[in-house]
Amino acid sequence: MVEPVGKAALPAMVTGLCVYIAVIALSAALEPESLKQGVVIKIIAIGVLISGIKAALQERDEREARRQHRGHVAEQLHVVRGDPLVEH
Repeated sequence: MVEPVGKAALPAMVTGLCVYIAVIALSAALEPESLKQGVVIKIIAIGVLISGIKAALQERDEREARRQHRGHVAEQLHVVRGDPLVEH
């Protein structure tokens, strides 16, 4: 099953950053002069990927907080109703 983009954003961003850095490192190992070429673009690309990782982490934390809140509310409803499913 393919996950929606929102759920797969963090692994996608981390993978993208790792692959991009690996390509830069491999390119530099094969041709050291390539490290100097496009430095500004490389810095911007790495910055954007890091920013994306931070946003994905924040989204994951917010999603988990919403899930915990929903579970807490559902548990409270069981307690109020007196459902025997929830141990007190």
